[in-house]
Amino acid sequence: MENASKSIADEAYSKLLLAAKDWMPLELLGFAKYCSRFGQHRQSSVYLSKAWGGSTSEPWLVREDILEHWIINARELGNYVLSLQLIADLEENLHNENKWDDFKEAKLSSFKGNAFLHLSKFNEANKFYNKSLEIFEKILGQYNEYTIYTLLHLGDVANDLAQFDKAIDLYEKCQKRYQKVFGLIHPYVVETLIRIGGVLNTKGQYDKALEYFEKGKKIYIDYYGESHPNVAVTLTRIGDVWNTKGQYDKALGYFEKSLTICIHYYGESHPDVAATLILIGDVWNTKGQYDKALEYFEKDKIFKQVKM
Repeated sequence: MENASKSIADEAYSKLLLAAKDWMPLELLGFAKYCSRFGQHRQSSVYLSKAWGGSTSEPWLVREDILEHWIINARELGNYVLSLQLIADLEENLHNENKWDDFKEAKLSSFKGNAFLHLSKFNEANKFYNKSLEIFEKILGQYNEYTIYTLLHLGDVANDLAQFDKAIDLYEKCQKRYQKVFGLIHPYVVETLIRIGGVLNTKGQYDKALEYFEKGKKIYIDYYGESHPNVAVTLTRIGDVWNTKGQYDKALGYFEKSLTICIHYYGESHPDVAATLILIGDVWNTKGQYDKALEYFEKDKIFKQVKM
């Protein structure tokens, strides 16, 4: 149903693309959000850049929405330097518009923390996430979604610094808070389970990691159904563990299920599809079945050419 809806929407948007010459910033923002929803972040960036360039006469709320979405979009593309530049632009404009407050400071500190985390500047990431957490806890309390999410990312920093026990402790705190706020069956709970499983996998505790990934998969299926990309994420994680354990046929089974979901949901020319094809090819390569491996690597190349 989702894929069919996307096809109908694509056709409608294509007609608008042909008809429209001079789009208003709000319309461009709408196109950008649509593209981002289906993983077309590069196209989204084009629309956001145009929207921001023509937004000087727009109300501040529209301009703020454009910049915030552009920051998130740059992050999705892995362009964290651009993300930091946009954060600085947003911060400057908030001050100029007299819209700066504690909430905005905490939110932008969290954005900075995320960028520095992915740039492997862990001390900077830790500084900004802690600043964000302190403000969020003060103004929103420890059970607010923003507060918990910031705590979750402090766990990510600890994990990247190889402080695994600290990371698990922070993730478990987030898990308990999410469960108290949202209940046991919620995607936010799964975010903590997947992270704990990832740390355990890194520590070589594969069976315990599988327990957490399986719990996460079950919650996602209960919440979304079996054919959702979040389910595919957990299937890939489980496949990774079986691959590490040398259980290649089991790994292939999970990767193939993940691939089917991703193609159904996104279509063939999506980064998640490409990543899964490469994982499957790598397993076949490890098994010494090189023709099968090449088959999947070639599919990845074909899908990328289609996207281009």
